[in-house]
Order: sequence, then C-alpha cells, then structure tokens
Amino acid sequence: MRRQSPEELTRTQQDCVSRSWIEVLFFPTAFSSLRFTLFTIVTMGGLVLVGWAGSQESLQSQSDRREAGEQLYTTHCSTCHQPGGTGILAAFPPLAGHIPDIYGAPGGRSYLIRVLLYGLEGEIWVGDQSYQGWMPSFAHLPDQEVASLLNYILTSWENQERLPSDFKDVDSLDIALARNQELAPQRVHELRSELSGETAEAGQPLQTLPAAEVDGWYSAEQVERGKVTYNRHCVGCHGFSLEGGEFGGVPLSGNYFFKRWRGRSVNELFAYARANMPPGLSGRLSVRTHLDLVAYILQANGYPAGEQPLSSDPKVLARIPISKEGTQ
Repeated sequence: MRRQSPEELTRTQQDCVSRSWIEVLFFPTAFSSLRFTLFTIVTMGGLVLVGWAGSQESLQSQSDRREAGEQLYTTHCSTCHQPGGTGILAAFPPLAGHIPDIYGAPGGRSYLIRVLLYGLEGEIWVGDQSYQGWMPSFAHLPDQEVASLLNYILTSWENQERLPSDFKDVDSLDIALARNQELAPQRVHELRSELSGETAEAGQPLQTLPAAEVDGWYSAEQVERGKVTYNRHCVGCHGFSLEGGEFGGVPLSGNYFFKRWRGRSVNELFAYARANMPPGLSGRLSVRTHLDLVAYILQANGYPAGEQPLSSDPKVLARIPISKEGTQ
C-alpha cells in the first residue's frame, strides 16, 4: 500500500477539521439534544433507584422496629399482661382495647411514656374492674427500645383501629425529653387521675377510684358464676345451702358464719379463701373465681347486690364488715 506524502496528510487532516467544524456549525441542536437526553435518562434513572432504595430502607426500618418492639414485649411484658395484651383480672390491666383510650385523652401520650420510664404504683380502674398492681420502670432500656416497645403496644391487638386520627409513632427524642423528671411510681399514678377530658372511644373520663359508692357490694353475674364454682368444688364440704356438708365443712351462712367472722372484714374472708380453699386447689383458682365465690357467700348471707362486681381492692373489701348490720 502506498504511503501518503506529508502534503497529502496535511490535506487529509485539514479536510477532517473542516468536516468537524461543519458538523458543529450546522448540527449543534442535534448533538445538544442527544447529550441532554442521555444525561436526563441517566439522572432520572439514578433518582428513581435512589428513591426506591430509600423507600425499601424505610419499610425495612419500620419492620425492624416493630420486630424489636414485639421481642421487647415478649421479654418484659407478656408474663403479666399476657401475649395477647388481655392482662390478668384484678392484677394487671388489659392493654388491648384500653391503651388507645389513654392515648386519646389529653396528656395521655405523655403519661404513657412516663409509665414506661418511671413505673406505676396504685389502684387503677379499667371499666368496672379494679387493678391493684405494681409496674416496674423500664428506664434501663435505651430510648429507641422504649419507643419501640410503646409503639408495639399502641398498634397491636387491633389497638391501631381505636387510635385518634392524629396519632404518630413515639420516637427516641420523645423518650429522651421525658427522662429528666425522676418521677416516683406513686406520682405517675397521680398523673393518671389528672388526665383531663374524655377517652378516645369510651366517652368517659379515666378513673382511679369508683365514680360513686354503689348500692350493693357485688353483681348478680358474679353470684351466678360463684354458684357454679361452689357446686363444683365446695358443696361436698359445705352443703347445698352453705350450712355444712357431709364431709364436715363448717357452715358459710347463718348465725355460725356471723359468729365465727365477727369483727372481721370481707377482705380477711377473701384472703383466707384464696390461701386455703378449696383444699388442694387454692393456688390454682383465679382471683376472679375467688371473688365470685365470696360474692355467692355474701348473697347467701343477705348482703345486697348492685351494678358493680365485688372489687378485689383490699381497701374496698376492708370496708365491708362481716356482721348482720353489714347486710343492711
């Protein structure tokens, strides 16, 4: 192949330069549009990928926080409040269906945070049931764990359906800001009674004590439940009429009952029954079952029935004397 002379190379280079200038002069819009289109595709594609990755990260973060909250609840709360948030009668209040009412009351969000941080000690009422328990502080947990635990409780067991429309998750900053008060559990109990306004759904103020004195000491429903339990576990010793049975149990009604328990209160009767009756089953029957049995005994001895069930609160039971005058 023949090599080009220097003069021919110079002319070829000049022709290339001329064509490049022609292209730039006559087709600038085409090249600019192409470059802009390519830049836009790359940029928008990057933004879409970043947005998708961000949303996936957010969803993953929410899932992780909920999983962490569930694990914390299982570890620290489920023994008392039960895995389904149903609580234990007269001891540990239910969280399912009740916590949204507290959150919805003015000041409720702040109160719930302080319950977790400082604990709670004192009687509370949920509906017509008294709970006399003690809740420990969880201040030893990091802020984010306390927030995750509370958010799990607020949004589990269909609680989220009862939350107010302006509900928002509790975050670690909410917890951090509440740590500097150093409240005693008794003071947190007082905060509950200071919650103003009405609950989210029930439409009634939260209570720490019964709204008013009741006309009777127990409910008819309690007596019916107590009768069933009595016939199953007690009738052999104490008889169908509570006046003594074939196995030598003492009468639980009439003059013998009043003489034996004179000067004592229903609280002492309840405590004795829980500790000793029925023989061999005292530790296996629930607080509610023992309350039902005591209500049945009171009914058999002429104590009046009312709208509210017999309370498990020792202070309330201590106000009920065991005497014929107490039946009036």
